[in-house]
Amino acid sequence: MRIRAQWIGVVASVAALALAAPAAAQERIDLPQGAAWTHPHSGIVFPAMLERRDRAGASAFAADFLDVAASYKSDNAGEEISLYVFRNTNGSGALWLAQAQAQIEARDIYARPTLAFPVEPVAIGNHSEAGALAVYAAGEGSDYTSTAVALFEMGGWYAKLRGSSKSLDPATLREAMLASVSAIGWPADATFAAAQSPVPTCVESLTFKRKSEDVKTDTTDALLQSVFGSLIQKKIGEAQAAKADTKPTGSYCLDSVLTPTQRVYRFNSASDAYLIAPGDSGRAILVGRSAAADLKSQLDERKSAKERYEVQLVLPDQRIYYRLQDRLPSPRRAIELVEAHATTSTVTTWGEDTNVTLDTGVVR
Repeated sequence: MRIRAQWIGVVASVAALALAAPAAAQERIDLPQGAAWTHPHSGIVFPAMLERRDRAGASAFAADFLDVAASYKSDNAGEEISLYVFRNTNGSGALWLAQAQAQIEARDIYARPTLAFPVEPVAIGNHSEAGALAVYAAGEGSDYTSTAVALFEMGGWYAKLRGSSKSLDPATLREAMLASVSAIGWPADATFAAAQSPVPTCVESLTFKRKSEDVKTDTTDALLQSVFGSLIQKKIGEAQAAKADTKPTGSYCLDSVLTPTQRVYRFNSASDAYLIAPGDSGRAILVGRSAAADLKSQLDERKSAKERYEVQLVLPDQRIYYRLQDRLPSPRRAIELVEAHATTSTVTTWGEDTNVTLDTGVVR
């Protein structure tokens, strides 16, 4: 891995993309008509037909097929199943399933849908608990009768199946979803995480007595932040590619709800870190102690160690870092930094080379 750093006047933030629906940046993919297509990185095969449903189109939401989707439609109007594959850069299958459910529950077109059955594990081949399925009955007044989502965590990738129908009842859509899972071409050597269980609510939510303030950032701070983050992501990716167990012991809990589809999660109920999920496509804002700043403080014998906190915007192919904070920033403060483009550096996390770009407007 080669690391190359460069300076620019302004690091362009993509906060608007991260905090909005991925559809805002979608590009059409021309797949071979009437033929299956294999996702080049995960090995998942998108068939030309999915249980008598023709593949109607495909889109990319990030470069190099890091976030793609294809829709399958039947002759019945209002019936569609879509397959999404996106890179696993953070979180867990349970978290992203919860986010997918939040998206369904918040959509007006489903008129306050309710779970038709308990969330259930889904089998793939010899994997009896490869993923999980949630099926909903649409509310009164909706044009739809049912909708559903299934999510799978496979190595360095997530696969999500979404289905909706204006004619199928929930039980029939459930069967259609399970049949579609079987019709997808899964790699023979695929390894899956355990079935996702519902994300519990944290026993206590985080409280923030004072607003965090920016900490003066210099070149060393910005470089250390970027390089540390890149090395960690590279190691996780290498372990996932080698099919090693990369999942830390523990799970996420739901700390708070900012909007119906923007939620805050904490791993192992941590009191000094959290994750903001603005949608259900794997993009996230990570907030927590800065390991790079901690190391710098420990090496500087002239100063007493001071806690520093960092905000990262995690995208499929890069991480964007924002001004260090003197205390744990609140979720509102973290989003404020992202929306204000208060960047210090950007580091790529995909590809052989690692490019670090420093923002000369902030870093001194």
